[in-house]
Amino acid sequence: MNAPVFTDFPMTMECRIERKIDESETGYYIVAKIMNIRVNEEYLAEDGKPDLEKMHLLTFDPVHLGYLEIGKRVGNAFKDGTQLK
Repeated sequence: MNAPVFTDFPMTMECRIERKIDESETGYYIVAKIMNIRVNEEYLAEDGKPDLEKMHLLTFDPVHLGYLEIGKRVGNAFKDGTQLK
């Protein structure tokens, strides 16, 4: 891909917009396909994959119209729930 990127961000995802849904006067949701991911080396984990905890990322809260910092890891997907069986 050859999309412009923000070089000061810890991680940039280059996306292709597939469609818009639920359009209203306050906005709409976008469904997009991730085409490429760029990560600054200082934000990589020992396994070479992005370490989201190091990045102090923000997410948008569309219900309360605010921004939240993504926090610490609280569990393991597809593993922790198996103990409940």
